[in-house]
Amino acid sequence: MSRRNRPVVSEILDTQNLAAFKTADETTIVAYLDATDRDSFGAFEDLAREHQDEFSFGTVSSPELAESQGVQAPAVVSYKLVDGEKVTLKGFQGAGELDKWYRPTVCGSLCLKLTPQPGSRRHQGPLSAS
Repeated sequence: MSRRNRPVVSEILDTQNLAAFKTADETTIVAYLDATDRDSFGAFEDLAREHQDEFSFGTVSSPELAESQGVQAPAVVSYKLVDGEKVTLKGFQGAGELDKWYRPTVCGSLCLKLTPQPGSRRHQGPLSAS
């Protein structure tokens, strides 16, 4: 299923669902969160909304499912299908920390391509006719 047809954040309920989600895209980002941690859910959902065209995002709120993956909430894990890389942010506190981890770790050079750079051609003012 394409990213456009998925919800911004997919709820992952069991091991089989998680296995399928991890292989649904080149890079998937899964937040393992306590079901009562609304602040962390909100921060993750904000990140997902901003980058939903680039990656697939999901949440796990089951402590048992997190434990089966060797993860303790709160944590966010980036799974890269191509090279099997798994990068974890453990115990994040808020959107700022999540964003600092996400940019260099998950999207790396892709974020640089998508972030307007000062002086880039598409951000220069109109050319003057001389």
